[in-house]
Amino acid sequence: MSVYNGARYLGEAIDSILGQTYRDFEFLIIDDGSTDDSVEIINSYKDPRIRLQQHSNRGLAESLRQGVLGARGDIIIRADADDVSYAHRIERQVSYLNRARTVGLVRSLLTIINPDGTVINQSTGETSLVTSAPRWWFLWRNIGSHASAAIRKSVLLEHNLNYRPELNGVEDYDLWSRLLQYTHMGIIDAVLVQYRVHAKGMMGSSQSTHLLKLFSHVIGNNFLCLGITLSPQEAA
Repeated sequence: MSVYNGARYLGEAIDSILGQTYRDFEFLIIDDGSTDDSVEIINSYKDPRIRLQQHSNRGLAESLRQGVLGARGDIIIRADADDVSYAHRIERQVSYLNRARTVGLVRSLLTIINPDGTVINQSTGETSLVTSAPRWWFLWRNIGSHASAAIRKSVLLEHNLNYRPELNGVEDYDLWSRLLQYTHMGIIDAVLVQYRVHAKGMMGSSQSTHLLKLFSHVIGNNFLCLGITLSPQEAA
């Protein structure tokens, strides 16, 4: 779990992990230079499974990269500091990966909630039918959700893969695109996470342009792996 000034929802998110039916895990929390009460909230828990790492603010992608490097187990289950994982989430994902040895990434469906916790959409996300689709689906689509992802660290290490800080903002799509060149993806047709959406302010034109450039960069690399060179305009 990466945290940056997440005090408002952090306790609820932590409680949802500590209350899992699957109990044998370490809970690695990366504080990305929070200036609110996030660290105090984390330290208020005395559960020995929690392991806190702190660094100056470097962005989500760098925190996730450090989390991959610091994780002691092979199965890395992502959790956001403002989301809620259902009690059987880890159990379901660990069981799935233990059965499907050729799968290196598994995700689930989501319930979408607003900042106050009101349900907006009871069940959403790509279903397991996607896993039978051709690989070209991934050339230009990030078929989320990052919030429900579970990854095999051994696959990442074997192929020298990790999140790339320079692609902060599209770090999940970038990692999936590279990861799925070497492994298979699975989707559990059950809601395992409540994903919180927040009202978004107006994105500045420079920020929007930068994000489009990053996304186009990933798409260009995806096609290049097939021997197809796209111009920046074509990728965009």
